[in-house]
Amino acid sequence: MPRISLVRVVLFVSCMLSLFASNAAYSQDERSNRDLARLIDDQLHEFFDRKGMIVGVGRVAEISNKQVLYVDGLDKEHIHDTRDLSKPDQAYCRNLLKQLGAIEQSRKSAKKIEKQLLSSKTKSQIRACIQLRELGIAASEQVPLLHDMAFNSIDPQLAYEALISFACLCETSNQNLEFVLDHGATLNGRLYSQVSSNPRDFLIAVSRWKEDSIPFLKQVAFTGEIVWDSNEENRQKTPVGLSTTNARKNLNRQHACEGLGNVVRSRKSKQVLQAVLVKANTKINNRNDEGTLKAIIYALGNQGQSSVEVLGSFKPFETKFPQVVKSAKANLAYQSKISRETFLLVHGSKMRHFRDKRNEVFFWGRLLSTENGNVMFYDREVKRVAIPIAQFSKADQEFIFSKFPLKEDR
Repeated sequence: MPRISLVRVVLFVSCMLSLFASNAAYSQDERSNRDLARLIDDQLHEFFDRKGMIVGVGRVAEISNKQVLYVDGLDKEHIHDTRDLSKPDQAYCRNLLKQLGAIEQSRKSAKKIEKQLLSSKTKSQIRACIQLRELGIAASEQVPLLHDMAFNSIDPQLAYEALISFACLCETSNQNLEFVLDHGATLNGRLYSQVSSNPRDFLIAVSRWKEDSIPFLKQVAFTGEIVWDSNEENRQKTPVGLSTTNARKNLNRQHACEGLGNVVRSRKSKQVLQAVLVKANTKINNRNDEGTLKAIIYALGNQGQSSVEVLGSFKPFETKFPQVVKSAKANLAYQSKISRETFLLVHGSKMRHFRDKRNEVFFWGRLLSTENGNVMFYDREVKRVAIPIAQFSKADQEFIFSKFPLKEDR
């Protein structure tokens, strides 16, 4: 029998340990990237260098202590050393890393909650469901456990809390959405009475399914009822006028509008909100329903609707509800930011720096046209600006003329 040397044994063990470590690191990186995607949630960021010059716009896809990788509007990846970025951008990256660390810590805390979740005491299990929801994260084996509790628990309060937590933490698959709606939003659903008496958490959780959640949220916004009918022909096609004394239905409509606001950059969602607003215009003076109006302001702001359009929509309410219109005006800066970021996502790669006659960078924008001795641009605030052609460097003038020959007024 051949003898195996101690050196070979040590080498074999070290190789196996390295393999396990690399697999664990890969799993950790993959999990960290998923956490980052959930944390970013399609938000765009402008990156500047240490001289204050913009270097790119995009969504952060990977980040470490030394580097940040982001994806621009054309799905191209860009990597920057964080030390080469401006101080605010370095702080932004540090904050992202800090939040990712907090998520990982929350995951460890969620693991500690598992004993409560498996407890024989109903109150402990209910508390564990709520804590997991507040943490915003659960260990992989805990999500199926929440599913089983919502499906099998004989205690209605525990089943309700488990369903809400499952909806907040599970993967947003069609199968999971069907389970959540069947149990919480159908007349024969085992948790329908609990959901209909406290619907806000349920509606906000369902909005995690983005576009797939719109048909259900639309029904609640149109009818004020927490009822889901899978048959499209049976669904309400236009908003109904709600009774001015039925506060519950009005609240349901308000919470559904809040949920629609979470479905960002969706034309369908915006159409539903505008339809509800038009219907509210015929009924609103009968009741001080500021809640629904505020929810629609928030939601339209999230949809990126222009500030002019939003204020125009709320003009009829200016006398009756001055505070609501004031809130709408306070959203101007936020909506402007949404519009700018959407523009930068689409056009950011077409924007460039321009230099003056001293060959110093003095402008960053997208070239539009030339007219009457001026060059027309979109600047980083998505405003149309005109700059005399004579102010640009010789190289930039040649670039501009190559794109747009100078036009003179006749």
